[in-house]
Amino acid sequence: MGLPDYPEQLNRPGPWLDEEPSEAYGKFESVLTEASQRAVLGDLPASLEESGAAPGRAAEALDYELRAQVIGERLWLLGYLALDDKQQARALYRQDRTAFLDAVRRFQAEAGLKQDAWVGKKTWTLLSNLVNFEPLPHEAGTTAEQALEDEPWNKPLGAGLDNRAVMRAAVLRLHVLGLAREPPGRGTAYRRPDPEAVTDFHRLLWSLGLVERLFVGKDLNKTSLPLLMNHDVIVEAVARSDRDRDDRFGFMRDSDWAEEAFTDMAQLFLTRLVQIELWLLGSDVDLQQTRRYACSGIRARPPFDPFAQADPQADFYDPDGALEDSLREYYREFCGLDDNQARRLAAEIRPSLFQSFLHPRNTQVSVRAAPLHEDDAYAAVLGSIGSSARAEELLDTGRSLGLRIWDGLKRLWRWFKRRIVRVIEFGKNLARAFYRYASKGFSIVRRAVRAVVASVQRYVAGRFDLCGVQVRLDKDFDTLLLTPPAHPPEEIAAAGVRLQLFSSRFLFACQILGLAFRAFALSAMQRWARLAMTLVGELKSLIPLYRELVALEAELPAEIR
Repeated sequence: MGLPDYPEQLNRPGPWLDEEPSEAYGKFESVLTEASQRAVLGDLPASLEESGAAPGRAAEALDYELRAQVIGERLWLLGYLALDDKQQARALYRQDRTAFLDAVRRFQAEAGLKQDAWVGKKTWTLLSNLVNFEPLPHEAGTTAEQALEDEPWNKPLGAGLDNRAVMRAAVLRLHVLGLAREPPGRGTAYRRPDPEAVTDFHRLLWSLGLVERLFVGKDLNKTSLPLLMNHDVIVEAVARSDRDRDDRFGFMRDSDWAEEAFTDMAQLFLTRLVQIELWLLGSDVDLQQTRRYACSGIRARPPFDPFAQADPQADFYDPDGALEDSLREYYREFCGLDDNQARRLAAEIRPSLFQSFLHPRNTQVSVRAAPLHEDDAYAAVLGSIGSSARAEELLDTGRSLGLRIWDGLKRLWRWFKRRIVRVIEFGKNLARAFYRYASKGFSIVRRAVRAVVASVQRYVAGRFDLCGVQVRLDKDFDTLLLTPPAHPPEEIAAAGVRLQLFSSRFLFACQILGLAFRAFALSAMQRWARLAMTLVGELKSLIPLYRELVALEAELPAEIR
């Protein structure tokens, strides 16, 4: 893919610490702006105005390029774009802004969101959770029960069943699980999930013990839709299906479900679940493959692709050995088994494989060993970067990962805690972790820049109102509060508190900006690696300041933020 050119005028910035602060900080902000506009790093601005566009003008957004690539891919997967592949979808924002914004509006209309073509927090989160296998975390303080209720497929009375965006996601999920032949139509009119695929899914839910009564209806309902969208619950049920404790699947089969059809669908369903889990862990498996794989306890017969038109007997399992290779690698690299053990276990899919996905076991570490912590992961990532070239390589790989920047991180953390440190180096996981850390640091510093700019604008204006009290700011930063006659004392006190919050916000924002700027100015690295390593290296120090800044901004009235 290749990183875009670094701004030539900033390539050799010289002794920035010796320059006038306003000039030096201006150059640093230019680097941040260039990184965003050239899609090297990016955040999700809290509002359209923060993106650099005029109010209501989503087409003018500046700080959006990188996120737009992932948004385009997600819209394509849900069938909102009439394009041939995801690479075209990822380039759409840059190549055809009008078509991109129209697709966003259609998604918002079908999802019941404000149709402003701007992917703010609500649109971004819903779009992510409809496509990702691991949903984004909810706001701090949200309970697990509240989080479930917030999902559109869990609304009271099954409102998600009437939400076309949710039903598009259901079509996509049925396809990825091997139950539906077609994904959502590319740019075509909305269509409901395939009735036969839904019937098979309902039968599988009963087979797995996820529902008490067998229901073979051809439409998703308020019980089956949430289960379809909850990948972890399905994996947990499969892991429990070892009914006789012999590491063989013990699925129940509906008597009306022909044995051959059940065998074919169960094998393909289990194969797809394994592919998804390996993909989330960083393995390069093909989620579009429709071949079945041998599954312990499910009667094998001459395999075939249920969607193929060719003679079934001419087909065969895993023809290029790709899934078997991925399974062997998983058993060796993640579970610590030797090659003979790995080869034996990789010969077929077993319940114990799903159990290991949920509860990682490392045979090379005592079960009593203390789990690793987030700081250990942070140190492992930092310790793996030795040069500018390496940092830029990881940065470039990370920005090209699309959905995989976000999807699968919970699983990686689950393995890392169990002391499988090599998970960081597996596949593209190091690039994913490095890019995530850099992106988090970028978001923090950009928010600090916006806070500083907003504060300076208030100081330059020289006055603003708080609770009916006029605040005057002199050029030497002396502050004067002018209160109207007989103004309520409690409002005067409130104005004083808010003014203090305003000043503290400015202070914390300057501390964040100063910390990042100094590290950047002193860095020995060059070009984009210099920025990325600054953001990753200082992230641990930036996060506490960022939390203070966010807390202060939450208390400030909107008119002076």
